[in-house]
Amino acid sequence: MRALTVRQQWAWAIIHGGKDVENRSWTNRYATGVIAIHAGVGLDSFDFLPRGARRPQPEELKHGAIIGVVEVSGVVRNHRSKWFEKGSLGWVLKNPRPLPRPSRPLEAGSEYRASDRKTA
Repeated sequence: MRALTVRQQWAWAIIHGGKDVENRSWTNRYATGVIAIHAGVGLDSFDFLPRGARRPQPEELKHGAIIGVVEVSGVVRNHRSKWFEKGSLGWVLKNPRPLPRPSRPLEAGSEYRASDRKTA
């Protein structure tokens, strides 16, 4: 399974907060299907959360670990979601599933396999 690294609070929003579009400037042949969400070590400003989005508590934000999986159903240039940013490619997300416990980070270029995950 492929993994996508996403800065916090966005990784949390994908798995727990109803974020149904991930904005990217690129796509590739692996852009659809089930992917693991790796919460990066960075933290973006909460000022960028869309209006009405729930703000996570600091203890809810895990860093440097895979926190769940989500299905990417397509890549679009326009979307009605409050999470979509004009001018980007929107990876349309559905069916987010948190892991029972976050798993340790992956090496660059490796694939996530649930069968060999180690907990963080």
